[in-house]
Amino acid sequence: MKKNERLNLMMRYINNRGFFKLNELQQEFHISLATALRDVADIEAMGLPLEATVGRGGGYAVMPNTLLPTIRFTHNQVKALFIAFMASRNQQLPYLKNRQDIVEKLLGLISPVQQEQLLLLDNLLVFEGTNPLKPALLELTDQPQPQLEKLLTVSLSTRQLKIRANGKKYQIYLKHLERANGKWYLDCLDLKQPQRLIIAVAAIKAAVPLQPSEQVKTTTLAALFSKTALNPNLILRLDARAIAQYKKFHPLPYKLTYVDPFQARAQISEHVAPEGDKELLINWILFLGPGCHVELWPKSLAQAYKARLKNELKR
Repeated sequence: MKKNERLNLMMRYINNRGFFKLNELQQEFHISLATALRDVADIEAMGLPLEATVGRGGGYAVMPNTLLPTIRFTHNQVKALFIAFMASRNQQLPYLKNRQDIVEKLLGLISPVQQEQLLLLDNLLVFEGTNPLKPALLELTDQPQPQLEKLLTVSLSTRQLKIRANGKKYQIYLKHLERANGKWYLDCLDLKQPQRLIIAVAAIKAAVPLQPSEQVKTTTLAALFSKTALNPNLILRLDARAIAQYKKFHPLPYKLTYVDPFQARAQISEHVAPEGDKELLINWILFLGPGCHVELWPKSLAQAYKARLKNELKR
């Protein structure tokens, strides 16, 4: 029996009794005293609060009002969880190892019939980015950016960070961590020179929280956000054809917002900086095809687009 499966069964054993002794665990799970002690320590670390009692009748008890509720899944709920993990296995998402551990625990909870059905699903379904000959194979490109989990851990304590990226140092407020076109980006506010920054996670070499004495007050943050807020000057309307093109390729971190419940129509509303890469944006709009309608765009971009079409017609 694998350790994860044993710990899961042991937690249920403890939860159902409320009080137990180490020798009972040894007999029930056929383990040594040292293994039983390690397992109890692991179970406490997983969040089940235990209280040790000494003496001849001593043992361990679950602390009052902390019994774990019984969790039951239907057959379809188990399949939904399993498929969600399968689909995200090759998506460069953080905590990949933890998700694999959860799948192992899930397999330990369900019946042999359900396990067999999940194995059949694993052989039947092949998701994008998966090697069909070896679906369980994880290549280097499947792993998340090394800095991603560090950023997540640091940002849970504070969103005001010092980062080093692209040979520069920044003090930022992290608004969002976004994933676009298979890559992760920081959408953040530069606290020294108030402006919005989009920084690729792959470019980040170091990230640490700002010291309390260096952090900007909440009222000052609100003023900075108000100062740097920009009205959109690019609005694109997309039908189903253009949405399909967007999903194939979107080199810019522009968000797609659906405007109907069937996800057949959407829009992109962004602010384009005057010094932005006009050629890249024009190429992308042309790639989206006739299903993309430009409702609003900067005059300089419109002129560059018309000049591009005129040059194409001369050829």
